Amino acid sequence: MPSLLVMLLLLCSITFVQLAAYAQVLGNAPVPVNGAAFVRSQTKLFIQGGVVTALGNTVAQQNQMFALDLAVPWNSNSPVWISLKQGPTQGFHTAAMSTDEQTFVTFRTTAASTNNSALSYRFHVGSNVWDQSSVRVQYPGKDGISAVQDPLSGLVYLAGGYQSDDSQMYVYNIDTDTITMFPMPHNYMLDRAHYSGLYLKSRKSILYFGGATSGGQPSMDQITEFIPSTGAWSTLTTYNQNPPHRADFCMVSSKFE
Repeated sequence: MPSLLVMLLLLCSITFVQLAAYAQVLGNAPVPVNGAAFVRSQTKLFIQGGVVTALGNTVAQQNQMFALDLAVPWNSNSPVWISLKQGPTQGFHTAAMSTDEQTFVTFRTTAASTNNSALSYRFHVGSNVWDQSSVRVQYPGKDGISAVQDPLSGLVYLAGGYQSDDSQMYVYNIDTDTITMFPMPHNYMLDRAHYSGLYLKSRKSILYFGGATSGGQPSMDQITEFIPSTGAWSTLTTYNQNPPHRADFCMVSSKFE
């Protein structure tokens, strides 16, 4: 039911600036950044990379890799950050975690990546080691693609893909480091990047909201639903006023979804 679709829209850049600002100013705390990739496991919040900005301009990209320990008590003055092996220098990218929580994967390498190079970097939690995906894509530095994982299958859905247009859905299997793709309907995700998406367990579907066109114009303020098990697409009927248009943001579901 639409009434169950309670979502919190969070600005990603603000989220990690706040987290890092609360951390102790030590070498074992992340640098405050915009555009970090992040994933939460059962006991940790992993963050990687990000961009340091000043007055809206990029100062430096980061290769930092940290985990915030959620399994032990701490307060906002002394969060328990765990410093991990530094990864790729990148920002405004997206990430996912394997179902066994042993492999953290970032998508979108760097804006300067050569064409037909690796889709992603893979961090192996147990060994604290990074390597590159064997999957090669046309434009690995393409911006504005969000990774949404289906927890039932473990597959990661990347709407818009890494080719010259936004027509394809890429489906990445973390366990096998392989990818498949299929075309998406033009009326839902065409020329729509910098959107946010989430998996809603109660509906067993992925919901997309917001985004912008390649020209920087607002693309959609409706909720688009994709059902991985059937491949069906639809626009959800909602009530009351929609949130204002936005792009480059985060979206999470209520625990009472």
